[in-house]
Amino acid sequence: MALEFSSRKAFSRYTQKLEFRAYNRSGFSLMSILLVLAIIAILAGTVGPLIFRQIIKTRERETLQEMTDIKIGLLAFYEDTGRFPSDEEGLVALVTNPGVSNWHGPYVVGNRVLPAVEILTDAFGTEYIYDLNPMTNPDQNAELILVSGGANSLITSGVRDGTWNMDDSDNDLMVLINSEPAHRDHDALVRDEMLAISHAVQQYFEDKTVFPMTTEALKVTYMDEGFIDGAFTDPWHQDYTLIVDNSVAPPTLIVHSRGPDGVDNTGSGDDITLAVNSITPGRNSTIYMLKIIQSKVLNDSSHELTGNWADDRSLFGFAAVFENDGWGNPYEEAMSIRTVFSGGPDADYFTPVDNIPPGVVPDDLPSDDDDDDDDDDDDDN
Repeated sequence: MALEFSSRKAFSRYTQKLEFRAYNRSGFSLMSILLVLAIIAILAGTVGPLIFRQIIKTRERETLQEMTDIKIGLLAFYEDTGRFPSDEEGLVALVTNPGVSNWHGPYVVGNRVLPAVEILTDAFGTEYIYDLNPMTNPDQNAELILVSGGANSLITSGVRDGTWNMDDSDNDLMVLINSEPAHRDHDALVRDEMLAISHAVQQYFEDKTVFPMTTEALKVTYMDEGFIDGAFTDPWHQDYTLIVDNSVAPPTLIVHSRGPDGVDNTGSGDDITLAVNSITPGRNSTIYMLKIIQSKVLNDSSHELTGNWADDRSLFGFAAVFENDGWGNPYEEAMSIRTVFSGGPDADYFTPVDNIPPGVVPDDLPSDDDDDDDDDDDDDN
């Protein structure tokens, strides 16, 4: 009996301990929940605003990056077309061709489901302001301004077709754009391409005594094959043209680009031209031929000069190519000194300064005495 009683007492105490422990666990769990709720409330009041500000900063960075991409796209549009999109065309012209002949877009790409719609709005969902020829205070000399209202989606620094206060932009995000970088790049490229073409046409002239009428004649033989693709097309995707004037002495050639607007303004406006003269290639060709001619004339005494090189050429056994000088003008003869010569770039045999060889003139050059006789005759009359 004593043993059973003792066991019952022990069992009773054990049961009480279990109940007490259960009671304590239940009370601790409730306190934990209340504590967690309190911590969440505190964090919500302190961390929440930080998270919100971080979201705002992230969207601002996204907007600024998109504005930078749009700026690059606008400059690329300008490089191809010679202008920025009009007010009516707007930013959509960067992703959809508005009907411009030199459009080579899209100029802005990315993960866009509706690019023609999405390019119009910033990361906050507010439409950009696109203003051509803006007025800025202070003056920034900008051709274009792109503005986002930022976090509050409210533009406070100015209005389209009005004045933009650059020192009072509040939270507005702005990008100023002008075409000067595109001009610098294109001017350098046009200059290099035109110089390459001018060297080619001079070599062509030296070989053929005439300028080519089109760039097509320069391909392969006179322009390095590695530069053929695009070598005869300016930065605005228009073909360079060659304007030749063979009616003057020496003949001249103009390498012509219609410039950014793609319109032929006959050398004025934004057209770009490079004049190429034929003096150097014509002189080189003439000197080369005269060395051959004069050597034969001096060493072959079996034929006398008649005063007409067109007739004498065949007597000395020269091909027809030796009949004219490097500018396409007939050679002349100074029979008294047994010399064949060129009238030089001006094709005037009686102006000895630029004749080749210098100083050689026809035997029938009027003398000073003849001039005096003419004056005396005038006086008699």
